[in-house]
Amino acid sequence: MKNISKIIDEIYTEKLEMGLRVCMAVSTDSMYPTILPGSLIEIEKCKEYFEGDVIVIATNKSFIVHRVVKINKNMVVTKGDCSVS
Repeated sequence: MKNISKIIDEIYTEKLEMGLRVCMAVSTDSMYPTILPGSLIEIEKCKEYFEGDVIVIATNKSFIVHRVVKINKNMVVTKGDCSVS
């Protein structure tokens, strides 16, 4: 049986693939002070992004909110604002 978190992640992914926007709560402080834990964010699937953009990365286990710090031909480097020196 799937846990509720996995089911919610699947629903978010499905809605984003349909071109819809999704609201989700941020659960960590990785984007502090820009986005506080418990904040609601609205996300949508984008075709492109740029250095400085805040993006949501879907992993096999969760979603990660980070800022794009560098874009190369084959790689996008992201970091939470809390860890930016």
